[in-house]
Amino acid sequence: MADDTSRVDGADIWSSDRPHTDKRIARFLAALDEGLSVASAAKTAGINRSWLYRLRARDATFDAAWHDACEAGTDRLEDEARRRAVEGVEKPVFRGGEIVGHVRDYSDAMLIFLLKARRPEIFAPAAKQSATTAQSDDGANTTNATNAQETLYRKFAQILTEASDPEVSGDTEQG
Repeated sequence: MADDTSRVDGADIWSSDRPHTDKRIARFLAALDEGLSVASAAKTAGINRSWLYRLRARDATFDAAWHDACEAGTDRLEDEARRRAVEGVEKPVFRGGEIVGHVRDYSDAMLIFLLKARRPEIFAPAAKQSATTAQSDDGANTTNATNAQETLYRKFAQILTEASDPEVSGDTEQG
């Protein structure tokens, strides 16, 4: 008899007659690895999402594989977010229904999200509010931290503006 970790809904998940095959589970994990959500990965693999959650709760090996696949998928999504923020994407320019050139479009919003994730103490709104309202014995340090943060915000806004202006950045190629 199989132990509790190999049973879901009373069925032995590793038996040959189980409803979800190793191939489908591998497909699910591969989809998570590509950055899909759990719902989309389950649909791609043709597996009921709640069955997967029950399996995960009972199988430490599957739970670890799920975690690893989600981490890898999140890394892929983070890399793509960075690419869009820093390298930008080429977008066509239309005139009269025809493509007349291309412009590189950068995602300022994506850059802000990345900065908030990497440096929440500087870029997250809660951190800004805490720095502004913090009560300390040394009020000058609190004020200096707030001023430094505001200076950083202004500097990043200036950099983003210059990066998106082809005349300032020297990127005048249109096609």
